[in-house]
Amino acid sequence: MTGATHPDHVLARWTVESADDLARIRTDLDRALRRLAGGTCDCCLAPSGAEPQHVVLIANELASNALEYTGGPAGLELRCDGTTAVVSVTDTRPDLPPILSPHRDLGKGGFGLQLALRVADDVGWYRDSAWEKRVWARFTLAAPDRARDGAGAPGHDGPGAPAPLSR
Repeated sequence: MTGATHPDHVLARWTVESADDLARIRTDLDRALRRLAGGTCDCCLAPSGAEPQHVVLIANELASNALEYTGGPAGLELRCDGTTAVVSVTDTRPDLPPILSPHRDLGKGGFGLQLALRVADDVGWYRDSAWEKRVWARFTLAAPDRARDGAGAPGHDGPGAPAPLSR
């Protein structure tokens, strides 16, 4: 992931101030992703890759984590560069890195990042500034003309992140 760039086309941006915002944001994000899949953007979700509901699920998990562990508010973005879609969440606690909790009992929380690692092509985080950190998940896209025949785009590196989460 070293030297990789973050997709620079921001398709949508939301502020998450409380858990009450999440339902509205999930609906908005789903609509934005379906526009991608419908070909109204320069890219679409690969048919063999992530489904829109997977991206929504992971965005919700990352935003929920930011609210729970940092006290909120958080920012959520959807970016696309034609080959990659990235959902990222910023919060104001760069001193609290994301922590994987692989040994926690079911129902005790801590599985959001585990789920992201299973569903997304890549997951990581970095300090955006002295005041923010960004946790992101990358999903591979296919070119619109190849999406219908099932051929996906080759994988690309995710955004630069000095501290990737490992599987």
